[in-house]
Amino acid sequence: MAKDIAFSPALLSKLILEEDLERAKGAKPSSSQVNTLFKDTNLITDGQLATEVMFASLKDNVYGHVSDWIKHSYGQVCVLNRSYFGR
Repeated sequence: MAKDIAFSPALLSKLILEEDLERAKGAKPSSSQVNTLFKDTNLITDGQLATEVMFASLKDNVYGHVSDWIKHSYGQVCVLNRSYFGR
């Protein structure tokens, strides 16, 4: 679906998750609640939605979990290089 509208899969799944929570609770969920569920899909009660959110975040090269891991690892390498080379 994200490919059809040229949108980020992770961001689209986050919007769908937010809409689902709003529909279930009748009120807009907090951004921290949405972020928690997005990062740990085991906490999502709807199994199909949890699976789709997980796959969408893994598929996304820019906003997904894999890109976050790469950015975090690169930051750690930069810190190690600074401490090792004294820069």
